[in-house]
Amino acid sequence: MKYWRGSWLVAGKELRQMLRDPQGLLLVLGAPLLQLLVLGYALDTRARDLPVAVQDLDGGRLSRMLLARVSTHPTFAVKAYVRSEAELLGLLRRGGVKLAIQIPARYTEDAFSGRAVEVRVWVDGSDASSSAQALAEVRGIGAAQAIEIASMGIGELPAGPGMKTETLYNPEGRSAVAFVPALVGILAELTVRLLVSLSFVRERERGTMARLRSTGLHLASIVSGKIAFAFWVGVLVCAAMTAMMAGVFGIGIGAPAWLYALTMVTVLMPGLGLGLWLSAEAKTQAETLHLNFLIALPSVLLSGFLFPRASMPAPLVALSGFLPNTWALEAMRGMVVRGAALPEIGPALGALAGLGVGFGVIGWWRLRRS
Repeated sequence: MKYWRGSWLVAGKELRQMLRDPQGLLLVLGAPLLQLLVLGYALDTRARDLPVAVQDLDGGRLSRMLLARVSTHPTFAVKAYVRSEAELLGLLRRGGVKLAIQIPARYTEDAFSGRAVEVRVWVDGSDASSSAQALAEVRGIGAAQAIEIASMGIGELPAGPGMKTETLYNPEGRSAVAFVPALVGILAELTVRLLVSLSFVRERERGTMARLRSTGLHLASIVSGKIAFAFWVGVLVCAAMTAMMAGVFGIGIGAPAWLYALTMVTVLMPGLGLGLWLSAEAKTQAETLHLNFLIALPSVLLSGFLFPRASMPAPLVALSGFLPNTWALEAMRGMVVRGAALPEIGPALGALAGLGVGFGVIGWWRLRRS
């Protein structure tokens, strides 16, 4: 009886302590509910509204019929009409579209004459899951087009559906090619975020922050020193993960070394700034870990790491734009898998730098007030 009575006393003490800490109560009870609500709406294994670019060299009745099938299909959303094959492939390399369709000249005339007609389709294979679904759906569209043409008695599409499909950047469909470069960016940002946020809170908990200040060190010196340390640790971690990516997974870097280095430095910036902000909000190391957990899961799942962002509701797509992992993933997949150049991943790097500066400014302001 004494054992159970003691257990109930300790449990009651923990309950009272939690009720006296509204911020801790919100993290423990509110965070899972919020994550369930957001992620429950966001996660969908079906690819929807994948951006498509089209080059229509025919402009006839049957090409319009084919484009109507594509544009009304829930998996696709036509975003661009271009005039050249180079523009099509450029959009794919930049990550602006996931699918490119080229309808040949004389498509309608040849189909009416019973001659061989074939539509070329390129798919971005840097996201293995969505590219597989896109290929299956576009072949289905081609088959439906062939059946309708045959039923009209004006000819038929050769070679089954008449779609010549080609998967670019990851033709073997290896999951590691899609996920490992993205993981390098995600884990690098997470590492420096944890280092910075836990470092400041640990100093406050142990009372060493006050002793550091008493030596005459300015707060700016303490902050810059801790951020510099976390940055170089992050660089070391990035170098180790890059070596593992190449040596263990056999994934090479399709971009110059200087661009890869610039990208990794930029990927670290939001983690440093966000870590500083979290350190100003948290009172204990446990609270810091809770805040990092609150951020980590949505950051991964809303970034497009597992599910295409285009398939998510519009408000969550907008929210994901404020998550560093979204842009780290865009930059890493674009550079490593698609071999994109600086102008093509520049918007993602700019977003990362902007988030890093913004988080850092907010974190500095909050830290000075606290």
